[in-house]
Amino acid sequence: RSLAIPASTPITAPVEADLDVFPGLVSHVWLQFPRGCSGLVPARILRSTVPIFPATPDSYVSSDGYTVDWDEEYDMTDQPLTLTLSAYNQDDTYPHTVTLWLATRSAEEIRAGRETASMLNRFLRLVGVK
Repeated sequence: RSLAIPASTPITAPVEADLDVFPGLVSHVWLQFPRGCSGLVPARILRSTVPIFPATPDSYVSSDGYTVDWDEEYDMTDQPLTLTLSAYNQDDTYPHTVTLWLATRSAEEIRAGRETASMLNRFLRLVGVK
């Protein structure tokens, strides 16, 4: 999901775009910041009105010409199944576009992974490795 943020967009009136998410687990997050924004376009991801990436209420992520990414394990199995990309622009001359990508795993994949790990642990205990 790309979000165009006009020049001089204040923190008190950020531009926002919703992203519908399939039920499951958000396993990786990518936030791409364009070259030339000089870190002047802070962004964050909300669920309803609660900041979740970063989770600290007044925190944002910003960069310049870089994609900030991280592994995550955020549960999205309950409603609402919508995340909101929120950003403002301290650049008084140019608009900038921030792009968000998410990798998700279904509840079935999560369950299968846990079952596999459990079976592997039992096997390792059985053979005396663990």
